[in-house]
Amino acid sequence: MDKLLKLLKEININEEYIKYFNNGIIDKVLIYDNNKNFNFILNLETNLPLDVYTETLTKLKLKFNKVDNIELTINTKNTDLSKLTDYLNFFINNLSSKYQIFKDREY
Repeated sequence: MDKLLKLLKEININEEYIKYFNNGIIDKVLIYDNNKNFNFILNLETNLPLDVYTETLTKLKLKFNKVDNIELTINTKNTDLSKLTDYLNFFINNLSSKYQIFKDREY
């Protein structure tokens, strides 16, 4: 967890959130489109609560503000299915602001 912990400290993640990254690693960071897009891929024990995910993504975007697009991919050993509804709503809301097909629908 050394590199992951270092990254979390560099982006000033809320100290209370560090516990969710225990036993986690940075699997890789994909950099593509001439350094315009970064995808941080983490391997964790279980999926993060949505507020931890969104804060982590926001802080990554602030830290790497010269990069056009930052993505955060979480791979898990065990998935907490109770958290997936929050994620589904979050992603649909984000997509609905970008794509007409998701607007004016109930999920």
